[in-house]
Amino acid sequence: MTPLSPELIAAYCRTSYWAELPHACLRLQLEQRNEEFDRFLEERGVGEWAFITAANPRSQLLTPAENAARAAALKAAVEQRRYTAFPGYGVGIDPSWEPEESLLVCGIEIETARALAREFGQHAIVFGQTGDTPRLAFCFPEEAAAAVRAARSHDDPHVRRCAERAIL
Repeated sequence: MTPLSPELIAAYCRTSYWAELPHACLRLQLEQRNEEFDRFLEERGVGEWAFITAANPRSQLLTPAENAARAAALKAAVEQRRYTAFPGYGVGIDPSWEPEESLLVCGIEIETARALAREFGQHAIVFGQTGDTPRLAFCFPEEAAAAVRAARSHDDPHVRRCAERAIL
């Protein structure tokens, strides 16, 4: 397990989260509104959503085959719970870190989303509500608190804002 650190939180904040929707592939970023995405959600009557991956639990690199199996298990878990989901992937700024296959899960409440992500060993998810900016939500708040506090003093104003608005 890689423990949470301000640097890891900064990496999450700088990641682009791509959602493959029926009409377009949209880029979501923490703390940045996407009006086209909001329209998509409003047209479907979606109030809450989460971007969840099963890849690389607790930031431990797995093989592509292991991550693919975990992605299939996450998709099955979401389908079993009868949520509408769209494929996506998270792309970090570190070129050595492979994009992580993910799901944009529509209509899921934050605690349900965090519980699902915990089943797959994730540090955090991206959570949002229609009309608001995407936010980082931690799955193990007690483990994240110190790193989030430290990230609130980060040199990068975007990372500071992400940490300030993170959901513990």
